[in-house]
Amino acid sequence: MMESSADSSEEIKRECTEFEYTDYTYKAIVVGSSGAGKTSLIRRAVDNRFDDAYTITIAGDFSKLLFLAFHKRVKLQLWDTCGLEQYRSINKIYFKGASAALLLFDCTQKESFEACGEWLRDVRENCSPGTRVFLVAAKTDLPERRVLHEQMVQFARENELSGMLEVSAKTGAGVDSAVKSVLKELMREFVVAKPVVAAAKGKGTAKTEGVKKKLKPSSGKTLRQTKKRKAACDC
Repeated sequence: MMESSADSSEEIKRECTEFEYTDYTYKAIVVGSSGAGKTSLIRRAVDNRFDDAYTITIAGDFSKLLFLAFHKRVKLQLWDTCGLEQYRSINKIYFKGASAALLLFDCTQKESFEACGEWLRDVRENCSPGTRVFLVAAKTDLPERRVLHEQMVQFARENELSGMLEVSAKTGAGVDSAVKSVLKELMREFVVAKPVVAAAKGKGTAKTEGVKKKLKPSSGKTLRQTKKRKAACDC
């Protein structure tokens, strides 16, 4: 499971201006029972606002966040989905290409937490095997909590999830750190400082399942060395 790191979180900075180009694009879907707080979480994360009025999400929609993370320009898409049973089959079309899935539940409602098992099954049946899955407790500002932290730990361990998060869209508590924790897990190769080959600006990338990945030259040569060799070759 994901471990927190103050040092790595300092490498992730929110940006408000659109990038000329993006090094990586990640897609994160937010799933869970109706009324759990999915839309409110996304609104707080993206626009830093909270609306007491409850509106039902029918069709999937996404908002984006821009970051400078580990010296990379990163776009994170947060996809809102419908939690109503009759629209559940529609959700699955939004699962394709997801890099991460947030199983969100209302911590004041046991039924909301118990439904996470079904949502997890949908995610694992319709997302790629490498999709990171996080358990997210919402509405933590309310005093009548019905789901204990220990229950979250047990669920996360039994299902080999990538991490657990606790947020309050109303107060904003934990929202920013939760988003950065998800991004940190998605960019783990940069957190552990693996050697990488930098792609040329705007080039040398290939998009796959919503993520742009680096094209590495063979034999350990840099892209510049490889280009020079090709230019000098008459064959």
